[in-house]
Amino acid sequence: MSELLDVVRAGRVEDVPGLVKPLTARERAAELRELKALRAEVRDQLWTAGRRERRRLRDALLVAGAG
Repeated sequence: MSELLDVVRAGRVEDVPGLVKPLTARERAAELRELKALRAEVRDQLWTAGRRERRRLRDALLVAGAG
């Protein structure tokens, strides 16, 4: 797993832009595939995490996807 995915999973929204910015187009494409898989995993699983944790993960996914 990449550092970006680790940061997104942890909901560390503020760290996402700094990890996305230096990526090449090829690296971004590879990360995007992983982010899409994570999004599907998050959407399909039953959550035991609290509301705040879910929101931070969702927000981190959105920021990473926008990058």
